[in-house]
Amino acid sequence: MTYKEFTFQYALGTLESNTLLDMAASKRTNKKILSILSKDKNSSVRYNIANNPKASAETLELLFTASQRSVIDHICTNPSTPVKLLIKLSRSDDWYWRYSVARHPRTPLEILEKLSKDKDVCVYKSVLYNPNVPERLVNKIIRKINRARAKENR
Repeated sequence: MTYKEFTFQYALGTLESNTLLDMAASKRTNKKILSILSKDKNSSVRYNIANNPKASAETLELLFTASQRSVIDHICTNPSTPVKLLIKLSRSDDWYWRYSVARHPRTPLEILEKLSKDKDVCVYKSVLYNPNVPERLVNKIIRKINRARAKENR
C-alpha cells in the first residue's frame, strides 16, 4: 500500500484493526506511515511501533512522551531508540527502564558507568550484558557483586 493510499483509507477509517496492527509491526512499513500510526488511539498499534526497528527516532520520541508504560517498555529495547532517549530513560525512577538501557547496545559508556553504580542490583548487573561494556567496567561490577555476597555471608 502506498503512502497516499494509506492516508486516504486511514482518514476514512476503512482500515481494519488487524491491518493497522500488522502495518505497525512490519519492518516494510513506510516510516511516514509509522509516524501517523504512532498517534493511533489503539495502544496495541503504538506498542507494535515501539517494537518496530524501522520506527524513526522522531516517532519513538513521540511515543515516549505520549504513551503508557507498556509502550515505553518496548521503546527501551528497540534497536533504533536514539541515544538522547536512552539517556532520558537511564534517569528514570523505573528500574526496568534503567535495566533495559543498561543492556541496550547504543547506550553510551558514560551512562553504562552511571548504571553500574545503580542502587538496584538488577540494573547494575544488566550492564554486564551490554555488548559494548569495557573489561574494566566488567571487573568493577564483579568486585561489587562479590562484596555484596561477602556481606550477605557474614
